Amino acid sequence: MNWNYPKTLLSAAALGLIAGCTATPETCDPDRGGFLHSTGCLAAGSYEQRERALTSDLEQEREINRAFRKLQVSIDWEKRQTEAQLASRQSEYEALDQAWRALRKQLDERGRRNRRLAEQVRDMDNNIAKMKRPSNPPNEKEKQLDDLRRQATLLQQELEVGIYD
Repeated sequence: MNWNYPKTLLSAAALGLIAGCTATPETCDPDRGGFLHSTGCLAAGSYEQRERALTSDLEQEREINRAFRKLQVSIDWEKRQTEAQLASRQSEYEALDQAWRALRKQLDERGRRNRRLAEQVRDMDNNIAKMKRPSNPPNEKEKQLDDLRRQATLLQQELEVGIYD
């Protein structure tokens, strides 16, 4: 019996050494494998290497998440800015529309006597109708709003100098 004990111990040590040589961080999962495999992973330092690799992967994923959160904050800020610009443009449009309706009442009477003035009023109405179309992109609406402002200013100046009298 004494004679087999060293032989068994030597065999176990050899198996542990072989298991340690075949253990890599990728194959060393504490939830899998048997006693010899786990012993080999521990002896070879593969558990520590695996832990360092997983910690590094986790930190990289956290860094990516931080970058995504920063991007989301930037997108949210841009969205708020765009919504504010849209609200401002809509407010400008409503003011222009109200001013135009009030002016149009005054011009309707004069337009009945002056065909050229009636054409100008009709042109303004058509341009306002074009701008009201929902299919127009925002940059097109902005251009149309600027054109309407210029057209209204020109009409006002023409009325002031008496072109339509």
